[in-house]
Amino acid sequence: MKIIILILTCCSLFFSTLATATSAETDRKNNDLTQFDFPLMLGDWYLINPAPEEGDADFLAIRLHISSNYQFAIEIQNKDESVNYWKGDYSLSSDTLVLGLKSDTPQTYSYLANHNQLMLNGIQFMKGYPPALVGRWRSEEIKGDDILASNVSSVSLTLQPDFMFLFMSESASGALAAYQGIYYFEGDNLVLMYEKGEHNSRYTVTNNTLILEGTDVDMYAVMNRVE
Repeated sequence: MKIIILILTCCSLFFSTLATATSAETDRKNNDLTQFDFPLMLGDWYLINPAPEEGDADFLAIRLHISSNYQFAIEIQNKDESVNYWKGDYSLSSDTLVLGLKSDTPQTYSYLANHNQLMLNGIQFMKGYPPALVGRWRSEEIKGDDILASNVSSVSLTLQPDFMFLFMSESASGALAAYQGIYYFEGDNLVLMYEKGEHNSRYTVTNNTLILEGTDVDMYAVMNRVE
């Protein structure tokens, strides 16, 4: 549990308020996430204490947030209901994560990651999914020169809690096409990554309506939640 000790120590050294930690997550709406070298690392990663009544660990849960602007934030919920925070800069390579890069005590971790699991010095973190996005969506309206030029009349998009997706389109003649892969998001950016490429969109969710606007293609889709 060395990783937990390191994180707890750093949080005690860099204790601040929730508002301060939140401000570290700067405006990311103008970022092109497809240009980030390690996009699967982005998001909120959680470590839950499976047996808080046992052992010496004083925490209930740890949240590690990784942003594409190379800022991180850690929030620790303790057994005594107090909360600790640590924020700062990080660096990332294919197998090494350094937190607190510009601090007096940077911490280096080896890692392995896929689309929904992160192994940090052998400790498993799970990625938190976006409840507002997860579900099955079907188009109510489609606009845009690029998508209409492909003769698409309707689309559906299924976003799973495990960060897998299924995108299906139907043409006016009834021809079907399907793409599946993994997705990631940050701010109002949603990227669908599949075998032959990536599709980047801006999104908004209001009640049970999802609006997607393509950033690399001319597409605008209003979609309703099916389930």
